[in-house]
Parts: sequence; C-alpha cells; structure tokens
Amino acid sequence: MTLTVLFASHNGAGTLPAMLQAFKSVIVPEACELQIIAVDNDSSDNTHALLQAASAELPLTVLQHRARGKNRALNAGLALARGELIVFTDDDVLPDPNWLVELHRSALAHTEFDIFGGHILPHWPSPPPRWVLEKTPLGVTFGLTDPQMPAGDVFPGLIWGANMMVRRTVFDAGMRFNEQIGPSAGQYVMGSETEFNLRAHAQGRRCWFEPRAAVQHIIRPKQLDPQWVIQRAYRFGRNAWNQQAGNGDGTPTFLGMPRWRFRSFIDHRLKALRLRGTDEAFVHEWELAFLRGFFAQWWQTRRADARAPAAGGSR
Repeated sequence: MTLTVLFASHNGAGTLPAMLQAFKSVIVPEACELQIIAVDNDSSDNTHALLQAASAELPLTVLQHRARGKNRALNAGLALARGELIVFTDDDVLPDPNWLVELHRSALAHTEFDIFGGHILPHWPSPPPRWVLEKTPLGVTFGLTDPQMPAGDVFPGLIWGANMMVRRTVFDAGMRFNEQIGPSAGQYVMGSETEFNLRAHAQGRRCWFEPRAAVQHIIRPKQLDPQWVIQRAYRFGRNAWNQQAGNGDGTPTFLGMPRWRFRSFIDHRLKALRLRGTDEAFVHEWELAFLRGFFAQWWQTRRADARAPAAGGSR
C-alpha cells in the first residue's frame, strides 16, 4: 500500500526546519511505501530551498503552485498523489513518530470509514499567558483538538487539516477542496477542511477519530498577540455562517439572520465597554469579532444571492 502525505506551504521557512526534522523520525507502517508531496504555494522566502534540501533525506516531491490559496495548492498536489490513503497536514506541525502507523492501523480496522483524524496538541513557544489558556477558545483559535476526545465515530467538523487522512476513493469520486475558502491572501474564510468533511459526510462518508495518531501544532509568538486572536475570531465567524446558513431552528429571523444574534452583539458590546482593561473584557471582544465575521459573511452571501438572478438572465 502506498501512503501519501500532502501539505502546502506559503512562506513556511520559520517552521519547516523543525517539521522536516521531525518527519525523519516518523515510522512508515509495515508493508507501506511513503510518498510525501510538498506544495510551495507562491512563497517569497526560502521555503522552496528548504523543501528541495529535505528531498535528499525524505521521499519528498516538491511542487510549485503560484496561485495563492491552500486549497488550490492541495488540489494541485492531489494530481501527483499515488496513495490509497492520503494524509493531510500543515507546514507547522511536529508529528509523533507513530503518527502514520496509527492512522494506517485505523484505516485497516475501520473499513466502513473514509475520513480519519487525530489529536492536534499545542507546541507553545513559551508558557502561554493566563488569558490565552483561560479566556480563549483554544480549539478554533489554534486548531487544537480536545485532549479528552475518545476514539470513535466523530462529527466531521471535528477533524481538522493539520491531522487528517482521506481514502483515495473519496477523491476518485470527484471530491476536491473548495478553492473559494481557506488560507489565502487577505481576510480569508476559515474552515476549508471542515467544509470538505461536511460535504463528504452529506454524501455518506463517515469520520473516525483516532487519539493515538497525534501531532503538535507549533504556536508562534505572534499568535499569542490579542489582535491576532481577534482576527481568528472574525475568520471563524465567517466560517460559522457558512456552516449554519440554511439550518434554521425556527427562531425569528431578520433577512435570514436570527434576531437573537443582534441582541447578542449589543450585549457583548456593553459588557466589553464595562469591563474594559480586564481579562474578562477579552471574552466579549472575542465574541464581538466572531459576530462581526458572522454578519459580514451573511451580508456578502445575501449580496451574491441578489446578483445571481440578474447574472443568470444576462446569459
């Protein structure tokens, strides 16, 4: 069996050396051939040189893809993938030596499942501030899984791109990553793997979580800055609208937006003002940024839907 590991990197020189070094200790499952595909996604630093140097010691193929966007790069890399199992990760992870062994074992043991994920744990640059650990949603902010999540059938939105494996049959059936979302230039929409997994799940694909297949996510110092965290909240809000749109629960709405969201925004705004300068205020600032992203994606979607009939009529 061939096992393909695929990742994209845009200006990843800060974390790639540690990641590639860790890959040298990853155990290849018995009777498997390993193929690693790294897509240099329009980097302007020495990412390409680092990847090319690593190919002397790893079964690594380097592909250059100029069109910015992680999902565009991954779709391009899929064209080279030979594996029956395709493992996705990021350029800022440190895989456990048994990472691939455990993913492979799960695929053999759970043949009724098509998408697999494992733990994503933090690799902090230094002990994180108290406000990060106590006031920040660590999962959506840093892409970390719940350390208590057990093995088993799992909601597709809880398997994330830093540690995710997909059977080739899913891609042979025509599935690809949505190139309109995911890391790219500008204020992009988060949640590209979540969107992919939910779409695959709607087609009958099931997801399995394997806690013994673990990687560590390298948290960079800039990611401990409050403004960086707030930007993540905004991006997460945009993704949340995409996930929740059309899944109404019967609550009153205004132009498709649940009215309670507007009340929630006002409530968090007042509390943020009242608690200004305290750690508690950050909780409400995070919620405000999330809601701004939620509202922004709602409005953008409404404008696109309003233009669609006119565009269709002009053809």
